[in-house]
Amino acid sequence: MPDLARRPSITAERCLRFAGVAAALVALLFSAAITAPARAASPQAPAADTAAFDAAAAAAVTALVERYGEAERSRIESGVAQVLAYWRPEDGDADAFRAFVEAELLPRGDTLDLTFQRFEFALERIGGYMTSLNRDLRRGVDLEIGPLLPLDRRLGAWSPDAHVADDLFASKIAFVALLNFPDTSLETKLAEGMGWSRRQWAETRLAGSFTDRVPAAVNQAAGAALSAADSYISGYNVFLHHLLDDDGSRLFPPGLRLISHWGLRDELKARYADPEGLARQRMIAQVFERIVSQQIPALVIDDPRYDWNPYTNTVTPSPEVSPGELAAAGLEDAGAASTANLGAREPDERYRHWLDVFQALRLADPYSPDNPTFVDRRFNENREIPESQVEALFVSVLSSPLGARVGELIAQRLGRPLEPFDIWYVGFKPRGAYSEAELDAVTKQRYPSADAFAADLPRILTDLGFAAERARFVADHVVVEPSRGAGHAFGAARRDDDAHLRTRVGPDGMDYKGYNIAVHELGHNVEQVFGVTEIDHTLLQGVPNTAFTEALAFTFQNRDLELLGLAAPGAEARDLAALDTFWSTREIAGVALTDMRVWRWLYAHPEATPAELRVAVLDVARGVWNDYFAPVLGMRDSELLCVYSHMIDGAMYTPDYPLGHLIAFQVERFFDSSEQSFGAEFERLAKLGRMTPDAWMRQAVGAPLSSAPLLAASEEALGHLAGESGGDGAAMLLGGAPAVAFEDGTVPSADGVPIHYRAAGAGAPAVVLIHCWGCDGTYWNLQIPALARRHRVVAVDLAGHGASGSRQGEQTMEGYGADVAAVVEHLGLDGVVLVGHSMGGYVMLAAAEALGGNGVRVQGMVVVDTLQNVEQEYDPAAIEAYVGALRNNFPGTVKAAMSQYFPPDADPAIVEEVTGDMAETDPAAGISAFEHIISFDAAGTLDRLRLPLRAINGTRVPTDEAAERRHAASFEVTYMDDVGHWPMLETPDAFGSNLLAAVDAFAGDDGGSSDE
Repeated sequence: MPDLARRPSITAERCLRFAGVAAALVALLFSAAITAPARAASPQAPAADTAAFDAAAAAAVTALVERYGEAERSRIESGVAQVLAYWRPEDGDADAFRAFVEAELLPRGDTLDLTFQRFEFALERIGGYMTSLNRDLRRGVDLEIGPLLPLDRRLGAWSPDAHVADDLFASKIAFVALLNFPDTSLETKLAEGMGWSRRQWAETRLAGSFTDRVPAAVNQAAGAALSAADSYISGYNVFLHHLLDDDGSRLFPPGLRLISHWGLRDELKARYADPEGLARQRMIAQVFERIVSQQIPALVIDDPRYDWNPYTNTVTPSPEVSPGELAAAGLEDAGAASTANLGAREPDERYRHWLDVFQALRLADPYSPDNPTFVDRRFNENREIPESQVEALFVSVLSSPLGARVGELIAQRLGRPLEPFDIWYVGFKPRGAYSEAELDAVTKQRYPSADAFAADLPRILTDLGFAAERARFVADHVVVEPSRGAGHAFGAARRDDDAHLRTRVGPDGMDYKGYNIAVHELGHNVEQVFGVTEIDHTLLQGVPNTAFTEALAFTFQNRDLELLGLAAPGAEARDLAALDTFWSTREIAGVALTDMRVWRWLYAHPEATPAELRVAVLDVARGVWNDYFAPVLGMRDSELLCVYSHMIDGAMYTPDYPLGHLIAFQVERFFDSSEQSFGAEFERLAKLGRMTPDAWMRQAVGAPLSSAPLLAASEEALGHLAGESGGDGAAMLLGGAPAVAFEDGTVPSADGVPIHYRAAGAGAPAVVLIHCWGCDGTYWNLQIPALARRHRVVAVDLAGHGASGSRQGEQTMEGYGADVAAVVEHLGLDGVVLVGHSMGGYVMLAAAEALGGNGVRVQGMVVVDTLQNVEQEYDPAAIEAYVGALRNNFPGTVKAAMSQYFPPDADPAIVEEVTGDMAETDPAAGISAFEHIISFDAAGTLDRLRLPLRAINGTRVPTDEAAERRHAASFEVTYMDDVGHWPMLETPDAFGSNLLAAVDAFAGDDGGSSDE
């Protein structure tokens, strides 16, 4: 997959890489606000008498409200609380605190507006100059400007901005911002942000710049650890000509020196176009296995004086060493190869650096009580997407049955069984039609130097659809330089600075790998130029998080061959692109999941040694592989997923790549449908700025982030390539056919009504999905693929719903339960897990009783946002009033009532789809069903069943856990915040992960590794 950018500069991660986690300089541009921490829990809180500070705060609020009026009370209370949360003893006593807030709080008006403008200018200057200073100090480490000197490493590890955060608090500048501008929580941003003005977004980013008060020493330690890891990775090269097979043959040309993992992996990818490439691919895969297990001999790392057989792991002095190879490794004066300790392995250096980064970053944990681990901060602050939602997105791709189908297609195209390294298959890309040598010849001729690539920028940009004037503007703000490492984009953070593009350029010109990197980095740079230089508020410079800058860079990289005149896009190319994105996303999602699980392990084992971490990483990698890749590629226990160098020096950067792929796919499909040029739309998106990911996606493409579009397009592409009709893949988003093969069937219920069902997958326990009032079985479509990977899954249409027949007369829960029981008995299912949403929860109880309720036919039950209190008694007058309203105006009453079950920021398309479906219910049947829900004896039924019950409930309606436990055999609940009544549609990936976990719990499986 195209993840060649080391990382863009306009990100919190750049801040991490160069300056630790200092929040007050570049974080004002790139990190996210968090909820102000509680004073009692934080090292940031006053160590003096809390009562004195509370009294001072109350007195200050009273005085300020008297001065400025009740209309300002909310701002005053919020601002005083925000300052108090970060006030330390060295900032002054309670009297000094009160004096400060009474003197510095500004009411709404011209002075506040001018203060905001001054902050925008000042903080851009501070962050911008620190960014360029860090960039300049790292020239020796990052650029190919001669030998890498010890001084270069020291300069690269130094963080001159590490004290800026302390200085801004000590000078009270930070407190002025916290006092006068709102620090809104992530929850508030998600709920209200879509209605905010650009100024409101800028104000919350201003206060959010100061919601971490981490000591300079902690920032410096983080910066040093990350820089050391980066230097280690930048020097981790392998001379491929010095790899020997068992016959002593050299499979690669002289002088080929590639960095791990990027260069080695891309060489492996390039060999798909080589008729004799399989042996070379297998050799590179073996090198990877030696690297991750740390069995690689230390002498062969970036040293051409030794030959190495990675299969036998033997090392011998090489009889063939060229001066150019020695010069590339900086070994011109190193002398002859040693014959001592030829086979000594690298002593766990890879894992020592990873551990050092972890230990340095967790030093900041005590200063973030609301996000007390680096994992929390990475997702909640940096990405502003909860970890559970991110993991659910990845699992939805990894567990899709499409993986097996695409794998089968790849095996057919290759004409051989798949091998583990085929996770990097690139045959769906047009480049697969060209050999590496052919591509190298084109790029080396066109770009003999970095300057040649820079000179071609205006042409590249106009070919991409940018107007000539805009192309020239961007080109004038991008500096192209030769990279020492794999390449990266180092953007500016002030309007009068330039973005820097770094890529590898060999002595004979830019090879295709370097060109591919350069096009990717150019995408970063164009986003950086527009998002910094021309954005309306400097406090919004950048994008929501690094996944978004990766996504925009991917849209450039996807066009790299077109820019060489080698690709002719068409309908087939569109289908192949979808499959390539799916396969690439699947691969890097596995890497990201491995990375995330290792960080969780680190927090569970903070005293681990490098050797213990190595064992744990390999175990996690094998577990993820066995869960999601072995069933597709046919080989267990591969460790390839932990070869990514980002894991060592990126501090959990890898999740941004699969997120970037999913975002890029949605953006690309939007570009395809737009009447504007690629260049015009790209510029519009780059100027949206640093809102939350959800707000950005909705404004950019009109839809939230989801894997569903990619899965639907991949299903459609497979159909096209097989000569089938692809259908409308977008229908999968709401109630259409998901990317899984169904068995459709109909069975008579106990009273003869034909009941429709769809079944998929295999595995115990079987899962039976029961929909809500007025809906049908398609409402589970976005969860079925993940469930079907492990379980037999059945989605039922109750009588009068979906494709089932209608029942005359009363619509009882017992009647609906008989519908479900008929399907279960028809399919011969035992030990099922029944899942019921809303009314489906009551139906589930009736079905369990109809099936015997003895733990044989029904093993367990899961309810979704229902049965929150089985002992609840309803107000008869309220019920009668609602039924009367239904009788008077059924569609209008249903739409109005059901709309209230969604959160304020719900997708309007989903709200319209659901309320429209429910309003079309037959009024008589709908009213009867509602009355029977109210009268159903849920508590008594649970008493009789004595079955275990699990719930996935929102927090909108409280769950009385004690009441549930009084009647069910056992009860466990998982809560989902900020969702309405239809989590399967509103947050399908996060809900799907919770549902899979609940089902797996009945099988004694927590959903983790299935390694046996």
